[in-house]
Amino acid sequence: MKLNEPADIWRLKGTWNVRLYNPYIKESWINELGVMLKSTPISNFALRQDFERQLASYCGCEYTVAVNSGTSAILIGMIAMGLKQGDTVIGPNYGQIAWANACRFLGINVIALDVREDNFCLNENLVDAYLTLHSGKVQAVCYINQGGYTGSQLEDCVDVCKKHNVIFLEDSCNAIGQWYNEKHAGTFGDIGFISFGVPKLLTCGEGGAILIKDEATYKICDDIAYQGGWYAPPMHSRLNLGINFVMPAHNAYFLSKQLEDINELLEMRDNVSAMYSFGGLNLRRFHQAPSIYEYYSKQPLKVLQKGSSLKTQFLLKSYATINKWVNDLNIPTPVSIDLEEHILTLPASLDLDQNSIDMVLAAIKLGEL
Repeated sequence: MKLNEPADIWRLKGTWNVRLYNPYIKESWINELGVMLKSTPISNFALRQDFERQLASYCGCEYTVAVNSGTSAILIGMIAMGLKQGDTVIGPNYGQIAWANACRFLGINVIALDVREDNFCLNENLVDAYLTLHSGKVQAVCYINQGGYTGSQLEDCVDVCKKHNVIFLEDSCNAIGQWYNEKHAGTFGDIGFISFGVPKLLTCGEGGAILIKDEATYKICDDIAYQGGWYAPPMHSRLNLGINFVMPAHNAYFLSKQLEDINELLEMRDNVSAMYSFGGLNLRRFHQAPSIYEYYSKQPLKVLQKGSSLKTQFLLKSYATINKWVNDLNIPTPVSIDLEEHILTLPASLDLDQNSIDMVLAAIKLGEL
């Protein structure tokens, strides 16, 4: 099987018996959203602010700012941390490209280093070595909690950044509900980010949030997110520079209903992981539970082909190596390159049944022969 077109890789169109991801939406969420839309102005900022306080309470941080995407959250957070054109940020060569695109948008230099084999996250030893060799030339490190990983190695990377006095940006976009040492993902570094895009556990299609520790940083993020601030309604009083990245009120309300049920959703996701594991699939364990996003296949193209014949959807190259697209630095990243060529994203709908899991397992078994 040869891949010639992006459509061959993504395979998001067509008729499938088992799709990669179908958002799980409870009838109660729809009903409550309908009532809200009929009774409350659709631009009511109080709904977003209520969700921000609810999310901050859940994650154990002082403040959050809800915005229109996880990428917007990263962009705003970088600005709030004082990063600017000509600065340099280190990040993982394997993972979502959002952090690198935010850097490029701001004119920040991107250094993509290799990841670890055990959790697919930025290798703290390589970060330490690079910061030692290039002392004073790097302003920040962006760590991605790949597959939702939140564990001791995350703390090790934070310690490396403290040692070298650089900013630690924690991209926890896929790690809502993940904890380590009684701390939630996104609260270990100087600032953190969460995404509510598909296929995140909580989703409104597109959305994101910034997790913030102090009032001064919160004020900067909030100003940037909505036109520089609006402090004296009903009079407009935009005091600073900003752009409209704000999350719509109905999205925030919809997410607030999901957050109320997050323990149920976490249990459903763990049940899906358990069905894969009980079926004999050797999934990587990323701290709390096996990842349903990261399956290492010896013959991924054959698995794709068998999946297609069984109308079962997989995703290859969902996380491409950054250096290939961003720069031509000759930095060896063998683990990242190997993962890009072999990692398949598995169907991950929260309400997958045993028949669907069996179809996925059959495609993998036939493809790996």
